[in-house]
Amino acid sequence: YTNHGYNTVTVRDQSIAITDADCPDQICVNEGFISKPGATTVCLPHKVMIEVRAFDSSEPDIIPAR
Repeated sequence: YTNHGYNTVTVRDQSIAITDADCPDQICVNEGFISKPGATTVCLPHKVMIEVRAFDSSEPDIIPAR
């Protein structure tokens, strides 16, 4: 809980998601689970951001521009 509201974050099978929140739009909850390096999910009303980062160097955490 914060002054802005609450978010429930769930980690399962090497993925993460915001599974519950009291924000009005619920966009963060509807995003679902993310697991790829560089993927993000955000709850703007609550000022929460989750970013997946690579644990090892086998997968790049930055996607190069073409």
